[in-house]
Amino acid sequence: MSAKKCWILATLGIFIVSVASYIVLAVEPIRSMDDLAFLAKQQERDVLVGLKGIHVGIGEIGSELKKNGLTSDIIQVDAELELRKFGIKVLTEEEWIREKGKPSLYVHLTCFADSSSKFTGTVYIQLSEQVMLARRPEISVLGSTWSRLVTFANADSNNIREVTKQVIDIFINDYLAANPKEPEGNEDANKTDKRNSKPSK
Repeated sequence: MSAKKCWILATLGIFIVSVASYIVLAVEPIRSMDDLAFLAKQQERDVLVGLKGIHVGIGEIGSELKKNGLTSDIIQVDAELELRKFGIKVLTEEEWIREKGKPSLYVHLTCFADSSSKFTGTVYIQLSEQVMLARRPEISVLGSTWSRLVTFANADSNNIREVTKQVIDIFINDYLAANPKEPEGNEDANKTDKRNSKPSK
């Protein structure tokens, strides 16, 4: 076989392999942004599994909001009441210090007032816990494991309180999805089963 024919066959072979590779790649499923968003949301929920309680911290409230009657104490009470309403334990500072991982839910408001004393800004909440570096498991640092940022506009202090509660509710929904409660009666049924069960011989 001549060198020219060998060269032609080699070129043809490379072309066929390239086309075949392209076809294989073309039929591979490509993750959409929705898929990636779903995976990210699922991961955020997964980190909430087994969370026994959280400490609540509130960022500094701006002077303009304070003039309109909204303080960090009000936001703190709103957040803690909302969490307790759905059975999520709110840790005192002493309990938080002793709690494994030291989980803390931080609420931060950033906003500015316009000429009509209406506010535009954001509500940011973040769950922080002690986490370990994958490459250095002996190193533990404080890291964000769950967060949400919501914007608002043309709002007064009451509107901002409601928006903050809504963002807290997003966290609560994820927490409850990650930690579903047993239906009432299951615990008693389990106890009855244990009492009635006999040790195997």
